[in-house]
Amino acid sequence: MTRSSFAVCATIIAACAAEPPVETPPDAALEPAAPAQPLALPACTPDVCTAGTCGMHDDGCGGVLWCGPCACPTSFETCEIETPVIAEVALMLSPGETLTVTTSNLSSGADSVLHLLDNTGAQLAISDDAPGLGVASRIVYTPSSLGQHFVRIVARAKSASTTGTATLTYRTVSQSIALSYDDVAIASSRAGDRLETVGLPGAAASHVVYAMNGGSITARGVTNGLGNATLGLPSSGTTHYLIGRVGTTGAATPARLLRNDVAIAGHDTDNDGLGNDLEAALGTCSTQTGTATGPDGVTYACGNSADPRDTDGDGLHDDWEVRGRLDVSPGLPLTRWGADPRHKDIFVEVDYGRTTAGETETKIAHDDLVLWAAFFADRISTLSTATRLAHAVSIQNPDFQVGVRVHVDAGVAPASPAWVALYGDWGGHDVIDPVDDGNGGTTLINYRTSRDQHMSTSRRGVFRYGLKVIGAGGGQTSSDNLASTYSGGGHTLAHETGHTAQLTHDGRTNSTAYVNCKPNYPSIMNYAYGDAVGFSDGNGAPALNNARLAETGVADPVYQATFLQTMQSTFGYHVDLAAGSVDWNYDGVFAPAGETVEAYANFHAGAECEFTREGMTKPAGPYTTTISPALAHFGGRTFVFSGAAGTLHWTYTTSGLHCRVPHGTCASFSTSGSIAGLGSDRGVDALTLPAGDKVLLVGLDASHAWHWATITGWSLSQPIVSSVKTFPVEDLQDEPTLALDGATPTLFYRDATGALFKRSYIASADAWSTATPLLDGNGNPVRMALLGSLGATMAPPLDLSTTQSVMTLVFGAPSTGCMQMWHRSPTTARWVNDAANMPSCVHVVGRPAIAFVPDPDLATYAGRLHIVYMPGYHPSGQDPARQLTSVAWPASKMAQSAFYDNEWMDVFGIDLLFDPAFDDDLRAAFAVGGDPDRHGSDYQHLRFDPKADGITDFTYTDYDDWRTMRTGICATIEHDSSVTDPVICPWAP
Repeated sequence: MTRSSFAVCATIIAACAAEPPVETPPDAALEPAAPAQPLALPACTPDVCTAGTCGMHDDGCGGVLWCGPCACPTSFETCEIETPVIAEVALMLSPGETLTVTTSNLSSGADSVLHLLDNTGAQLAISDDAPGLGVASRIVYTPSSLGQHFVRIVARAKSASTTGTATLTYRTVSQSIALSYDDVAIASSRAGDRLETVGLPGAAASHVVYAMNGGSITARGVTNGLGNATLGLPSSGTTHYLIGRVGTTGAATPARLLRNDVAIAGHDTDNDGLGNDLEAALGTCSTQTGTATGPDGVTYACGNSADPRDTDGDGLHDDWEVRGRLDVSPGLPLTRWGADPRHKDIFVEVDYGRTTAGETETKIAHDDLVLWAAFFADRISTLSTATRLAHAVSIQNPDFQVGVRVHVDAGVAPASPAWVALYGDWGGHDVIDPVDDGNGGTTLINYRTSRDQHMSTSRRGVFRYGLKVIGAGGGQTSSDNLASTYSGGGHTLAHETGHTAQLTHDGRTNSTAYVNCKPNYPSIMNYAYGDAVGFSDGNGAPALNNARLAETGVADPVYQATFLQTMQSTFGYHVDLAAGSVDWNYDGVFAPAGETVEAYANFHAGAECEFTREGMTKPAGPYTTTISPALAHFGGRTFVFSGAAGTLHWTYTTSGLHCRVPHGTCASFSTSGSIAGLGSDRGVDALTLPAGDKVLLVGLDASHAWHWATITGWSLSQPIVSSVKTFPVEDLQDEPTLALDGATPTLFYRDATGALFKRSYIASADAWSTATPLLDGNGNPVRMALLGSLGATMAPPLDLSTTQSVMTLVFGAPSTGCMQMWHRSPTTARWVNDAANMPSCVHVVGRPAIAFVPDPDLATYAGRLHIVYMPGYHPSGQDPARQLTSVAWPASKMAQSAFYDNEWMDVFGIDLLFDPAFDDDLRAAFAVGGDPDRHGSDYQHLRFDPKADGITDFTYTDYDDWRTMRTGICATIEHDSSVTDPVICPWAP
């Protein structure tokens, strides 16, 4: 079968995330469709500065609040101040040049002072009130030696009461300046202390520090690449310092002062660049013993930190979060972007990727950034005191606050000063041009490649990466290099970022089994819950096992009422809220207490639940097929047949397929081969004959000739194949379908007009009956769309009027391609359209796979009918496998509809196998397609699923996302760091 070009109008709103390594690369999975009413950010009234407060604070709503400078005691270790503008001009004097500097046009009450410094910061000249100029100043300076001379002009106010404005004139330049004076007195008692400044959020300026003696400057601090100033303190006495930012005009900006004792012998126990006394004042740890009390008064036991160099365990060194990262170029002023060494931080650079050269960039909206941050800040819902305490214990921030702070280089200025620590234009944002698509056009750059090419290497080990693209709400994440792509809003951004913190769709990375759509995991990471919840705290629901599900008294109706309500409203189960009962198998009856049922409890309508892949393996062999595989049991072996390049290939496993959990490869398909002469370019099917002594094979070759053969035994692990025979010339189109009609092996097929026919296999003669057309109740031929072939199985009618099995067919209707199901009337032998039991229009192409699985646990009907098919509507041309499953409650019909796995599981063909002589499990095989760039080695491979109905004997539970992130935030970013001695991350929960 070739990929269908059938055009179907459809809209897919979805988002993508990390796949487990058993299926595809870590970035290949589709996120759930957004619910009708996504979770909204609760209203919040920001805190305001109250009397007596000062410095920088969290405003309680995700923003920050500057409450003005603090009164710094002379013996402070850390203090927050404002840095006013200090006019400073650097010049290189030519040999013999005399420099004249003056102030003029002073504002009322202003009084200026001029200083001239050399390149070491030593004062060359000073002028207070110049003769004849009143309170204005003038310096005339001629160097005492020949040659070029570096000088620095400094203009300030004489005192705090004489600030204002003036005109500064030198050479031929005149410019307006602010005259400021901000005197800080600092007491010294030991050699080795140094004064450092650090810019706080909203301050993007270079600081300057001058040591004063009377009115003279005695030393100037050194400004590093982040704009922070450093100056060694004397061993004793009290010194006055002028501290400001370099500029001419403008408002003061907030800054933090540090007295860093790192240079004193024995004062940096953890060797992180911060002295022990400074760490004690900041509330960070210098050892893993004792406690650390922050400026907020909260005490933290340092034994809880895996590494004292990273007190809060977010993978970012304390020194980086206090002073900025200085060991890379360009440096990273993390404190100015909101870093806090006592609260976990996540930094993300977001670029924009163009699909076409003329595409206009769309920035991330402010509301989406706020919502993104709110998910991680644990502000999505109002938390009770007890819940807040529990969440704080799980995330384990040293400030004992909940959540994680997100900081985004979004390439856009914040909407107001309150958001300067959440997002801004921090110099990393780029607009990435499209790349050649190989077909004469352009396409979006791969987001992993974009990260490698467009994010500065200095940001690795600190920043995650995001590529915003045009779209309706999607995203993907590659956890190996912390890169994501997204077109959705704040919900998608939060979900994808969760993947970079070791969260998967079922909770923890490397959790025991990959169980998506877990009813008992209420998290934004879960496809079933999607946008309707925040991160889970692990306390939401009882443990579940699809192979043994209690239906009566499942959950406590009081303490787990939310879980029960969700099972009713979100998952659509029949629930008794008062008794805490759930009808997991949709049969309309609650199994009595003490009894259990089997059911796919992870099913969620429309979502991509992925539990069907447990035990999945890739059969061996050179398979690049684009037609449906075929499954059969024979001689203790499970076969997968596939046709390509004129040859029928086979592979088998001798495993009983009673797969163990946790997940992984269930069985080895290590033996493979081919059958010459059984051409199968256009289709193949297989069927074990009722006696169990043969496998019947039918193949359709490239010229529409069809052939058959049988496997009759074994010789040295190779199948013994009868001679290949060829049918008389007949108009057989697309893929053949084999099924047992009662006990009769039967071939179903269509002709070029879409009319359906069947032939019966006569095993004794190794021959076929004549073709018989399929007729409806009026005697007219039953026809299907010209888009593939049909699926067939024996199953009871879904109207429940009888338990007698009848032949049942599924195929696309003529003209529309909507899936139809027909069964043969046991009284008239004519074919009846089961339209009432099908969704209004489910498009199908190719050969749908259908199987009936009896279930003795079902009280109101005999079992389930499973249909897995290709919808053929994806706008990219992909055909992701989807499924329909029958239910008896609230109505008997094919009511459960969803992706079989996820939308990135693009397939060319499908087969299902239920063999009651073997066991009671449903198997599936797929010819997997996909984009080679997205799937790599997974392109056009065979996939075998031993638990295709999602019923795996495994007990799965809720996970505490906050406990997972306690480790995952650090573990994922730390491995990306360029440092030679990375921090030790917190222990796994």
